[in-house]
Amino acid sequence: MPSEILTPLPIALDRSEIAEVAQFNAEVRDKWNAIIVAARKEKREPSKAEIRAMLLASPKNLSDLIRVYRKAARRGYDFVKDPLGLFSWDYYGRAAAEKYPLEIKTRKPKNVATLREILDLIVAQFRKNIEDNKLYEVLYGESGEARPEVFGQRLFYAVADSYCAANDVDLNREPNAGNGPVDFKLSVGYKGRVLVEIKKSTNSRLLHGFEIQLNAYQKSEATEQALYLILWVSDGEAGINDVSTLPTMG
Repeated sequence: MPSEILTPLPIALDRSEIAEVAQFNAEVRDKWNAIIVAARKEKREPSKAEIRAMLLASPKNLSDLIRVYRKAARRGYDFVKDPLGLFSWDYYGRAAAEKYPLEIKTRKPKNVATLREILDLIVAQFRKNIEDNKLYEVLYGESGEARPEVFGQRLFYAVADSYCAANDVDLNREPNAGNGPVDFKLSVGYKGRVLVEIKKSTNSRLLHGFEIQLNAYQKSEATEQALYLILWVSDGEAGINDVSTLPTMG
């Protein structure tokens, strides 16, 4: 699909459009459901003719469709500048890892304790890259606003994966054992697991992630080893203070 026609979701661009778009979608959904039900009774798929008839049943149906989408139209995503960092995280992370390599003496960890030591080294180097080696600059777009949380998670993955590959360490990203996806799981063997959950300091559920979410992940993965990594961006000090007052985890 040509990148020029791809645009970020959602379609409703401001609060004034939400109600109108929601109502329009609801009406289309009801009409579409009626077509689906009729087709299922006859054990067949809806035909193009039925869909066309739904849109052309009255001039208002088609005109409403065109009006809503024209009103919601916006320019395509800028894949060159990549303001949200949807693709550039891999380049930035691996470039930083190559420029600032990490030497890990234990090439192949044999147990969880050693794996945790390696993780601590990776996190310390990642922090150094952010704070001292100016990697923090890529956490913000050209407008100065912090990029989405997922960018920081993927940035850490790119850095950590580069270091792990160089030291023959197994790194799994976003496994899902039943209670939702933890951001990262480092493992050695079948039972040796260390979890890493990453959140931006402005995340409104920062404290919940530490107290509830990470604990659930640990139970799902049958491990007591976990690390909660917070990316401190502008105006995110309050959440960090809430978490820092709690007891540390294993």
